[in-house]
Amino acid sequence: MIRSLAAILIALLMMGALALPAQADTISTFGTLTGTSTLTATSNPAVLDSSFTGSGVDSMFGAFTTTNLGTITFTTSITTVPEPGSVTLLLAGIGFLLVMRKRWARA
Repeated sequence: MIRSLAAILIALLMMGALALPAQADTISTFGTLTGTSTLTATSNPAVLDSSFTGSGVDSMFGAFTTTNLGTITFTTSITTVPEPGSVTLLLAGIGFLLVMRKRWARA
């Protein structure tokens, strides 16, 4: 019993060693694609419905048309970052107005 099991396992191992791995070949193609894309707002401001309809020609398959529907979901919040120097300019402008207001008041 053990010898027959060992013989089966060795036979399976040898068959596995003889098998060649299957690999996909690379297909190079080029062409043009034109179409219309639409984004539609949903009730959730972080989710948009998208659709694309178009046509084109490629070097391998010739003319084609395509339609794609999907959902775009934004998972991170947007953070506003001020430009470098904008706070300095704002404070300088406010300071200028305060100083000039006093000078105008004296005149």
